Amino acid sequence: VNSLQSQLPNPDLKPELLKEAEAGVEGRFLDNSLTLDLSFYRRIASNQILNRFLDPSTGYTFQQINAGTVRNKGIEMALGYDVIRGKKWKWHLDGLWSLNRSNVSDLPSYITRINTSGYSNQGTFAMNGQPLGVIMGSYIQRDPKTGQRLVGVDGNYVAANDIGIIGDPNPKYKLTGISELSYKAFSFRMQ
Repeated sequence: VNSLQSQLPNPDLKPELLKEAEAGVEGRFLDNSLTLDLSFYRRIASNQILNRFLDPSTGYTFQQINAGTVRNKGIEMALGYDVIRGKKWKWHLDGLWSLNRSNVSDLPSYITRINTSGYSNQGTFAMNGQPLGVIMGSYIQRDPKTGQRLVGVDGNYVAANDIGIIGDPNPKYKLTGISELSYKAFSFRMQ
């Protein structure tokens, strides 16, 4: 079977770039019973490789291009404490807290959003000015003055004719607790 290639080659395609800066402090206190690790970071991923869809009359359906930047900045903190530290028994607690904020920018005007998972018009997307992975889907219309959801004559909420941002799956922060209890060579770890 003979077929034509559907991708138009791009001789100007560059590799994606990732720049990262991180600074932090680490400390041990109370005879190494208490540990602290605190770091701040900033990551910029630029020259993302994206598909630009083409009119099939060109003989191709898409071309890979460089566009889009994703900026992440955040804080990570780990705090550990030896509750019991004996010859046979040891009980250690760790608390991990992290915060990350992302923002998408530099998408060209002809690419308004990029589907990162889901279907063609509903799922998670990358869009200029939004966090990476915002959820888009059908939503209920609201009264512009009161903000109340509109109810139709049939008693059901009135759905909008288009899709919009209905959520952000990125957590405000992450918090994890870890407990490890050891007796001689045996240990039990719980998260």
